[in-house]
Amino acid sequence: MKNFGTNTMSNHNNKFIMLILSKPGGGKGTISNKILNDYPMFQHLSTGDLLRQHVREQTHIGIEAKKHMDKGDLVPDEVMIQLVLNDVETLKDGGDGDDGDDDGWYSF
Repeated sequence: MKNFGTNTMSNHNNKFIMLILSKPGGGKGTISNKILNDYPMFQHLSTGDLLRQHVREQTHIGIEAKKHMDKGDLVPDEVMIQLVLNDVETLKDGGDGDDGDDDGWYSF
């Protein structure tokens, strides 16, 4: 893994984005935990965890996703994208404890 240097790592104004993709059970959570241990400034977003949370809380997204899951189908991309965008918006709005400054975030 690239060494970002002490000055960069200690600057809390920098926002790092890393996307880890793999099939279910492909080790995304394992490598994410290792990265979070070494680089705690990263925020972790797991689509599987988010999906289970929304289903459990019976949100609009959770109810829609559960319809597909109950049939044994994959949750459609449109639903999953909305799930992720919803969580990213929460982080952008200060849900991670920062001041809500959107600098460095991509707009969707």
